[in-house]
Amino acid sequence: MSTMGAWRFLWRSLLYHWKANLSVLLGATVGAAVLIGALAVGDCVRYSLKKQAMARIGQTELVYFSPERFFRDELAAKTSLDLKTPIAPAIFLRGTVEGNPEDTNAPSLRVGEAQVIGVESGFWGQTLTPSASPVERTGEGVALNSTLAKRLALKVGDEVTIGVVKPSLLSRDAPLSTIEDSYLTLRLPIKAIVGDEAGGRFSLAANQVPPLSVFVPLETLQKRLGLPGRANLLLVKSRKPSPPTVGEATPALWSHWELTDSGVEVRPVSAKPFTEIRSERIFLEPSFEGKVRASLPESRPVLTYFVNGIQKGDRATPYSTVSALPDSLLKTVIPYPLKDDEIVFSDWLAQDLGAGIGNNITLKFWVMGDGRKLVEKEGSFRVRGIVPLSGAANDPDLMPSIPGLSDKKNCRDWEPGVPVDLDKIRDKDQKYWEQHRGTPKAFITLASGQTLWNNRFGNTTALRFENTDVNTLSTKLKGALNPATLGVAFTPLREQADKAAEGGFNFGTLFIGFSFFLIAASLILTTLLFNFNIERRAGEIGTLLAVGVPAGKIRNLLSYEGSLIALVAAFLGAGLGLIYTRIVIRALTGVWSGAVGSAALEYHVENSTIGYGIYLAFEVAAVVLWLAALRQARQPVSRLLSGQIGLTKPPKSAKKILPGLLTAFFGLAGGIVLTLVGLKQSATEGAETFFMAGSALLIGCLGVSRLLIEAGAKRSKSGSLTLFSLALRGISRRMGRSLAAVILLASGAFMVIAVGANQKRTVASEARQRDSGTGGFAYFARTTLPVYTDLNSPSTQQELGLDAAQLKGVSFVPFRTKPGDDASCLNLNRAQAPTLLGVNPTSLASRNAFGLGQSHGNSTKTPAQGWDLLNIPQSDGTLPAIADSNTVTWALGKKLGDVISYADEKGETFRIKIVAIMGNSVLQGALILSERDFLLKFPSHTGYQTFLIDTPAPSIALTGSLSDALKESGLDIVSTSDRLDAFGAVENTYLLIFMALGGLGLLLGSVGLGVVTLRNMLERRSELALLRAVGFPTASIQRLIFTEHALLLLLGVGAGTLSAVVAVFPAIQQKTLSSTLPFLTVLTLAVGVNGAVWVWIAASLALRSAPVSSLREE
Repeated sequence: MSTMGAWRFLWRSLLYHWKANLSVLLGATVGAAVLIGALAVGDCVRYSLKKQAMARIGQTELVYFSPERFFRDELAAKTSLDLKTPIAPAIFLRGTVEGNPEDTNAPSLRVGEAQVIGVESGFWGQTLTPSASPVERTGEGVALNSTLAKRLALKVGDEVTIGVVKPSLLSRDAPLSTIEDSYLTLRLPIKAIVGDEAGGRFSLAANQVPPLSVFVPLETLQKRLGLPGRANLLLVKSRKPSPPTVGEATPALWSHWELTDSGVEVRPVSAKPFTEIRSERIFLEPSFEGKVRASLPESRPVLTYFVNGIQKGDRATPYSTVSALPDSLLKTVIPYPLKDDEIVFSDWLAQDLGAGIGNNITLKFWVMGDGRKLVEKEGSFRVRGIVPLSGAANDPDLMPSIPGLSDKKNCRDWEPGVPVDLDKIRDKDQKYWEQHRGTPKAFITLASGQTLWNNRFGNTTALRFENTDVNTLSTKLKGALNPATLGVAFTPLREQADKAAEGGFNFGTLFIGFSFFLIAASLILTTLLFNFNIERRAGEIGTLLAVGVPAGKIRNLLSYEGSLIALVAAFLGAGLGLIYTRIVIRALTGVWSGAVGSAALEYHVENSTIGYGIYLAFEVAAVVLWLAALRQARQPVSRLLSGQIGLTKPPKSAKKILPGLLTAFFGLAGGIVLTLVGLKQSATEGAETFFMAGSALLIGCLGVSRLLIEAGAKRSKSGSLTLFSLALRGISRRMGRSLAAVILLASGAFMVIAVGANQKRTVASEARQRDSGTGGFAYFARTTLPVYTDLNSPSTQQELGLDAAQLKGVSFVPFRTKPGDDASCLNLNRAQAPTLLGVNPTSLASRNAFGLGQSHGNSTKTPAQGWDLLNIPQSDGTLPAIADSNTVTWALGKKLGDVISYADEKGETFRIKIVAIMGNSVLQGALILSERDFLLKFPSHTGYQTFLIDTPAPSIALTGSLSDALKESGLDIVSTSDRLDAFGAVENTYLLIFMALGGLGLLLGSVGLGVVTLRNMLERRSELALLRAVGFPTASIQRLIFTEHALLLLLGVGAGTLSAVVAVFPAIQQKTLSSTLPFLTVLTLAVGVNGAVWVWIAASLALRSAPVSSLREE
């Protein structure tokens, strides 16, 4: 050995045994190709998401978005000078778009969930296009992005009708607000179609699916909305070498911010010497009011409300204002203190009612309930005093600016957001209005007013300051406030886009998981081939040991040989892996597109990934081959020289069979126990438990298989020689090979059946069950524009023109909706700010809707009580939320009890805790809060945009009627079964990929069985030749070989099938297996037939190589 040299010996050995080494190389190359290809798929997905994210935001670095509040668009230019980078103002709304093609014969299509964006030329500079805007050049024309144009089958020259909610200074859920004339329709010609790379993909939400966008000239949209010079979105362009930061941009914007940009006004009032702060929204927001009063304690709150009537006995004064004032302001009206149950009348009101001091009176007024349901309430007071209508008591500025009221000259023109019976208005009321406008006719304490008229929008209508002029107060107020108080804060859009793209599904890891069985099968096959190669060279290795070569050196030589093969395989696998990657990417954009939410993927692989893949593939293969070399090098010299190193002696003691006994016992016992546990669990938990039970049984069955093979060797020594006994003896001679074949086949069969049975399909019987993913609801609906009224109300249904008979037994569960990132399995990006839904928990709890598999802090609750967790305050100040398992685990990367940070409408951070997780459901993609908590953080939010619809039975007529009635709102209604199946299609595609790659692994397993058969027979050529020499027919010998290895096939497929049946027991129990049963049956038979074919081929080849002349070699 020393004369030749180790490396020379290694090289000659590789060349001399090139055929055997080639087979090992091919097996290792397959594993390397699959491993590297899987990692490369991850690169392609990450690159595609990153590219789409950059196309979505263009050169935008930061954004300031104020959905409900419109500020001066000149802030963009002023702030731009400070940051030394362009800033584009825009208006961003959501709406409906209907196509109006020039060809009158073409259908007119309509879509909801469209982005309606008012832009100027600066916007296109932000989105990688020339500075000349395609919209600005067209005057009144619009541009559609290519996705929307394709969806509506429109082209340049056609027209579109755009529907949006007309922005309102006052929330449409607020008292005294109106929903009349709340929608705006624009019909404009199409002048341009914008591609994705030219800004057409622009969106604030992280989603790989291109949005539906229509771009309108900013000035045109401002004019149509009645908001000249206003915007609600600022886009800050990136800057080199250092991009602008939130910490830099927010103070710059704040330095130019005026109170009017937040809808706040500082003005003098007629009641000298006061100046006041009031809001365009009638009520001062609680956070703003609290900050001002804390910083400027000299402020004095005012609350003035519009009441339906002031009644004394059978006499009433209609439609008046009443002011609730603190003691500091009441003393300017009356010289005495006022109790909370007392009221002060003006002399005009006292005369009108014939009231005097000590009389009891009643105030009647409207308050806004859920679904804009108006409820008339009353307040009882005792008249404490009467004051003349002069001085501080004659102050029309105490009434806030109420839309439809303050700007009217005639009472009969009033159109406030509450019902007004104009017949009740008398001439004296009109005269009072002309002379005194909204001057209050009565005064009560501030505490009483805030008790009566408390609402989420605020408890004051003004803050008054004494002996302070407008300029001084404005300066003091600006100094007392900070950007966070008014919700002025930029968002790092580029940073969020990067996090969303990088933090999504790791498809490299996912495909390694999908390919696990294929990689494992290739490694097992490689190990078998390498072992066979070494066993064929047993005499050579024994000779080297016999002449004194150290066993360690021989072991190292074999290891080096395996490592060189592994290294070459890794490089060859890299080339094949990249081809494999291209095939997978093509499939992911084609037949497997459901796995990526129909995202457009591109081929792109990093060199570092290829290098890492080569290293990883080499390490895995080298370790496997090293272990095989180590095992073979430990064989005794006598066995090596005899060539019998693969033979296994029958166990002579219990100790020898102990591994098989332990494996069988613990596997079978674990499977039985887990099965019993699963029978007592819910559907979701039970499915996981049964799968674990099936896996345990698989291990147990493999242990039983080992025992059967060992026992067969002992039994075959006695008794008559039969075909079966000879077969048993044959498979026990090579224990390792036989068990490897059984493990391969059993794992393959288990995977195919278990995966195939878990395809997600919603059956009709399950869809109506309350604990299913549909919640028992028939339909899921969303609207682009909010629905302000209660759809369960007969009056609302009548206003919408719905048939009462058709709605019999139909009910709606409405959800308030805060749009955000899609956190469903249809979005590959990591959701940064998921959609929030606000619901009345009772509406779901009363129906026992959806099965909540897990709950935080109260796991003993039933599903019906689980929704009540949303009403339980958390000790750590977080808001409780519920979501489905896919949303929590995959889209958010969280678990039960985890906390998610979110920004409220002021930009301030609050925390949401996941207190319960339900199974896969139609509510996937969102976090569900109680409506109370939702409105606590988003008080300006109006209306409902998501609905679950309960019906006695599915009805096409009902869906058609609802679609027509809510056409203006852009209703999109789907059956809950279809929506659940759409989510299930993603998982089904994953399972399909797993099955396809696993099927390739099973094919390798079948090849492995053939290799085991062929190698066994080649080693036993003399035995086969002897059988032929003593007169055994060739057909009988072939049957013997086939029976011997068919037993392995039967053990493998039988163990895998039996275990898989237990694993899919929930599917059998729920009768969801019927659609996949034929497919699974064919696959199981295919496994058996495929294995049998390889065994028969191997047996035929073995007999050809075993002539009678081979006996002379003995």
